[in-house]
Amino acid sequence: MPDAVPPSEDALSAKKGSLKPGETKEGDLLKLDPTALAAMEKLYTDKNGDLKALAEATGGDLARMEKYAPKDAADFAHKMLSGKF
Repeated sequence: MPDAVPPSEDALSAKKGSLKPGETKEGDLLKLDPTALAAMEKLYTDKNGDLKALAEATGGDLARMEKYAPKDAADFAHKMLSGKF
């Protein structure tokens, strides 16, 4: 099987005109359960933001928690429940 060749700038420009515009609808966005968010926020508070303890309690990836360190309990909850960790 031959190697795939990326499209040229001209081919991309030509295709651009035939694409339909799209919009993201509010219903398409990831909706997180408010009860789950509150539970994750409480866990963050109970563990005093200790990432190692949070990783152990949740099974989350400590390295990712350190790389994308949460600003606060709400940020931790959103990142945890959306799969960031």
